[in-house]
Amino acid sequence: AAQGPGPGPAQRPPLASLLHQFLPVLGASVAQCPPLLEMLRWRWGYGRASMVQRLCELPLAYFVVQELREVLLPTLVCACVEATVNSQIMAETLSVRYLITFLEQVRALPPAERAERCPHLLAAFPTDADLAGAEGYFREVLEALETRRRPQPPLSVVAVPAPAASPPPRPARQREGVTDDDEDELAAAAVGALEVPAPAMALQDGMGHVAVGMALASANG
Repeated sequence: AAQGPGPGPAQRPPLASLLHQFLPVLGASVAQCPPLLEMLRWRWGYGRASMVQRLCELPLAYFVVQELREVLLPTLVCACVEATVNSQIMAETLSVRYLITFLEQVRALPPAERAERCPHLLAAFPTDADLAGAEGYFREVLEALETRRRPQPPLSVVAVPAPAASPPPRPARQREGVTDDDEDELAAAAVGALEVPAPAMALQDGMGHVAVGMALASANG
């Protein structure tokens, strides 16, 4: 006999119910496990979102309605604690301060109510000290992100003094009341004083000849 058609839409489990079962398992599996935390930021194909991005892109109701927040946010906490890159990816869509506020609210609950409303969060962070450690981690991430976004002061510019201008050439000193023609005459007179007069030159030549003659006579005698 031919098999009938598969279950109709009314008989299939709703997608939201499957998601609500998947998210706690995902969070409990990856919590404080570096290899699995790294897989959450993998992109399965070019242009595809990572698992962390997909969690942050769920409908708005998962961030507003209390029952849905308590399904999604514990998984986000497990996916980002001690995973700096995952936290940075999440911060591109969702403020880290949102998770800090959620952890503060969970820590303020009585232990019995805390275990009833967020059981898979307590599976990864069972004690109040563990929850406080997760909250402190997100505060450090938030501070680092705010420091990075804070505008940096402009670089100080040190004024370099301009090089001192060289002094203009000093003009040639001239004696007061002496013109250029007078300078030329003085220079010519100084040169003339160094020259030997012609009569003195003739006298020097004559004395030289006499000295040579006396020397020859002494040699012959």
